[in-house]
Amino acid sequence: MAKKQLTRNYIMTYISDLYKDTYGIRPRGYNFTEFTLTELNQFWQDLIDQLERNNKEERAAEKQAAIDMEAAIQYHTYRGAYNRSTALRWMLQGYHPEFREENEYITGYEIDGFLYSRHLSPYNAYGKGIRAELLTIAQQLYTETVEQV
Repeated sequence: MAKKQLTRNYIMTYISDLYKDTYGIRPRGYNFTEFTLTELNQFWQDLIDQLERNNKEERAAEKQAAIDMEAAIQYHTYRGAYNRSTALRWMLQGYHPEFREENEYITGYEIDGFLYSRHLSPYNAYGKGIRAELLTIAQQLYTETVEQV
């Protein structure tokens, strides 16, 4: 079976997708009709190289954010929090102090906002673990508030 020659439009579809993966937007301002196939291939390779650098930087940032979060938890523990849960509660209440005045419940969206404010993703393994801990704390805070009424 003969190898199918890729059309220029087909290649451009992949370049557009890869560009979006790399930079978050579709390419603009390029006159791709004037690119030779060699130039398109070089553009493609440059995008792959940049995406690999972006991914490496993101992995390093995720690791550093987890280290920073654990350091913050330890800091609060040394400053008087009885345990990890208390430290996390203090941090969450500090992020969203008005929860008692609003709806007396800290939602998952607010917890995600707290994580994002600390450069943590609620979708990786570490972020999911912290998110689960914070959801438990939010439920406990709600229970305490309801019992006080």
